[in-house]
Amino acid sequence: MGHFSASLSDVNGNLLLYSNGCLINNGKHESIEGSENLSPGSIDHEWCDQNALNYPIKEGGLFLPFYVDSLVIFLHQRLSVTSPPLTIYVDALFYTMLKKSGESYNIIEKSIPIIEDSLTYGRLEAIRGEKEDYWWVIQGIRNSNEYYTMGWKSGILDTAFIQVIGDSTVRKGEAAAQSVFSSDGKKYARYAPADDLFLFDFDISSGELSNYRKIHVADSGLIGGLAFSPNSRFLYACTVQDLYQFDVSMSDIQSTRTHIAHYDGFVSGLPATFYFMQLGPDCKIYMIPPNGIDIMHVINYPDNKGSACAFEQHGIVLPSNNTITIPNFPVFRAYPDSPCDPNISTFLIESGNLNSEFTAYPNPTKDFINIILDESATFGSVKVNIIDISGHILIEKRVDYSKSVQLDLSILKAGIYIIQIQDKKDIFSGRILKMD
Repeated sequence: MGHFSASLSDVNGNLLLYSNGCLINNGKHESIEGSENLSPGSIDHEWCDQNALNYPIKEGGLFLPFYVDSLVIFLHQRLSVTSPPLTIYVDALFYTMLKKSGESYNIIEKSIPIIEDSLTYGRLEAIRGEKEDYWWVIQGIRNSNEYYTMGWKSGILDTAFIQVIGDSTVRKGEAAAQSVFSSDGKKYARYAPADDLFLFDFDISSGELSNYRKIHVADSGLIGGLAFSPNSRFLYACTVQDLYQFDVSMSDIQSTRTHIAHYDGFVSGLPATFYFMQLGPDCKIYMIPPNGIDIMHVINYPDNKGSACAFEQHGIVLPSNNTITIPNFPVFRAYPDSPCDPNISTFLIESGNLNSEFTAYPNPTKDFINIILDESATFGSVKVNIIDISGHILIEKRVDYSKSVQLDLSILKAGIYIIQIQDKKDIFSGRILKMD
């Protein structure tokens, strides 16, 4: 996985499909037969065939489920290169159709062009419509105030039209921009620091945009991210070092601009500054930095005004580095359904090497924990972390591999914690229970 990240789970959260833009995998991490070369061209050949990387475009793909996941439409953009002068841009939007057979998916149609035009880099967004098994998709035209709007009904393109609305001076910031629908289906926003924040009303019954407003976010910044709160009242926009909140329920939205946070200087190999955002199913908004490091920021209560939203910088420590990506999801549960569930627990999944390289005892424990590294391993120097379930590092210690480690946990409250052993290449982790 890398810049391109699209995935689909069922209503219970079980992974069904995901893609890095080069191919499609199922929930068992097996490649779907025939899914290679999704967006045929020189970019696919260089990034996917020759170098086995990922398709280099953010928010460039979406999975849309129909008939309770039995039929899936995968929308995906294609990059093109022209010269001179050297220009890299999106020149087409494709769809690939997958049908469920038993517990697996098969490709029915692949890489069928829907739009062959100069399009925005990424910013491919969708929201569930009012009709049953209906999706609205909006795809902007590059450097333009024109928007393709598509309605998909039961896996078939039902309607498509172009809207001309808003600022016609859109000109730059393509690769550093984000678009998003509100959870209630009433608003659509797009933001690039170079062009500022565009806000529209959206008619979920017709797919039409209206009531264009241009909102100023900040005086500086080259990249930015965007997300609506679950209740659709607040819109969050960030530059690389600052996060702002707007109250879109007010008539004078510009006057509601509230500065939430400035980058605190935290570094994990590279600076943990601000970038793309995504509303999670647990009603929190997650934010990635614009570089490949191992943390995420979290807006814990995005429905709250101002500082009460509880923005937490580097609030989650990931088990490995993240390659500048965050999943691009459509709005699955538009109004009046709840867009998210705050009772869902957020947790990190341990690596597949759980406890295979070390032993920790006693577990449960009240005071001390002993960690014995596998004698057959060749760690060298390792870092041992004790992390809470929110991803905060509470205890950190570096030791030589040849030594066992004893950590005093008496200062910790009762609860579940993660032990993480990290060497130069790998991270191994497991859970422990601290008792009173």
